[in-house]
Amino acid sequence: MSLLDPLLSVKANLAPNAVVGSVAATPGWEVVAAFWNVDAVRARLEAIVSIAQAGQTCRVRLVALPALTQVDLSLIATTTQAATRIVSVPFQLAASTIYQLEVECTGGFGDSDFAVLHAAKVIEQPPE
Repeated sequence: MSLLDPLLSVKANLAPNAVVGSVAATPGWEVVAAFWNVDAVRARLEAIVSIAQAGQTCRVRLVALPALTQVDLSLIATTTQAATRIVSVPFQLAASTIYQLEVECTGGFGDSDFAVLHAAKVIEQPPE
């Protein structure tokens, strides 16, 4: 099934045009959005990201609250400067849980070192 399949449900549209400053080395995670998940579901994280300088890496992930644990398999990354669509493999979201979207840009430290999260969404996947 394609991510563009009309039968798939968007669980959350997150963080339009969030600018994230770069750090020289990890960790440099910034919270850019959060959402409440009602039902336990299989999902994917999709993001459109660009980075300002060659040599930088931008990472996007989901973190469950209040434990602050990264959702297994939700981490996606790019080193491409042009706006790029990146998509995770399917992962599981628990019911009745708050999730936050975090972004990290590494590989530089200055006014011209940053990433832009143009858009992100969590897309429900059909059961296996």
